[in-house]
Amino acid sequence: MTMRVVIFGQLNKSQEYSRSFILTQAFEKLGCKLIFCTMKSGFIRPDLPPLFKIAVTILTAPFRWVRLISKYFFLPGHALIFVPYPAHIDAWAACLLGKWTHHPVIVDVFFGLYDTIIRDRRLFTPESMMAKLIWNYEKQVLRSVTSVLVDTDEHMLMLKNDYDIPEHRLTAIPVGIDESLWVPTAFPGEKIFQVVYWSTFIPLHGVEVIAIAAKLIENNFPDVRIIVIGKGQEDKKFESIIKQTSPVNLIWIRRFIPLEKIQEIVAKSHCCLGLFGKQEKTQRAIPYKAYQALASSKALITGRTCAIEKYFTDGVNVLLVNLGDPVDLSIAILKLAKDRILTMSIGKNGRLLYESMLSNEVIERKLSHIIESICQ
Repeated sequence: MTMRVVIFGQLNKSQEYSRSFILTQAFEKLGCKLIFCTMKSGFIRPDLPPLFKIAVTILTAPFRWVRLISKYFFLPGHALIFVPYPAHIDAWAACLLGKWTHHPVIVDVFFGLYDTIIRDRRLFTPESMMAKLIWNYEKQVLRSVTSVLVDTDEHMLMLKNDYDIPEHRLTAIPVGIDESLWVPTAFPGEKIFQVVYWSTFIPLHGVEVIAIAAKLIENNFPDVRIIVIGKGQEDKKFESIIKQTSPVNLIWIRRFIPLEKIQEIVAKSHCCLGLFGKQEKTQRAIPYKAYQALASSKALITGRTCAIEKYFTDGVNVLLVNLGDPVDLSIAILKLAKDRILTMSIGKNGRLLYESMLSNEVIERKLSHIIESICQ
């Protein structure tokens, strides 16, 4: 008999955040029939101020819960409930339903709510009432579900330590990307060494490091072009540095462009950049852009972190630099710009690493093990 899985909450189908689509697709590839009990996020646009989005989310949450719970009781029989990212708000209603109906609940938190809002974005102080409410809410939700999915072992360890969650309930699953778009591409033969970076400009990305590194490179090696794509929380800081230093080798596309367009730029580039911020959260993250670079057979330069060093070998399938260090980043870019054979080798080895440890096939295997363990 085919296993039915309820997809509960909000199903984000955005290309920029493909994780939810990849996970639901993995359920289908494992032979599950999906039943959707979902709602859109409403009128909350991604470009609105973070504090406004938090306020609207809190105010509208009870109405979401009522509608989702009402829809749930008209669904056919099923084996489990899956709450895709962004899951934190709707996970509370899923926990209630799981207890009422005795169904296991899998929640993809992707990363920590408190960790993101308080430690990384610093939208509230740790001593504030809001910070305490977020911490207690996340603790109650995550300790109530059957299985919690995150993206790295470091995130898993953080949640275990923060909320005393039993280790067997936590599983690290790779981010997941659209493998029909991000495919191996040829190594460019152009004289100009092109570097590409795309971002939502949140603090852990460390975009200011790239701006300073660009000027250092310009002073030492003219045949490098750095393309930066995106905007967000830190773009004013980035803009200020650009105005002060005026690097002629940096092109900033200050807007969000479709991933297909980014992929076209990546295909014409020699290497891609990852994360460089010095925030504590950086130690736990492997971003979408890293997976996309690896899948494209492009050399990746990124900060030296616990999450990265678990999978990567410096100088073999990645080039690692010190976090928050524009001098170190400029040296790494120049090293690759002057050694195209090394650049090509790192790109090819990165693709092999992706296939063996970070691909969507790996996601399916891990998800299969979770289903078997909770639906016996």
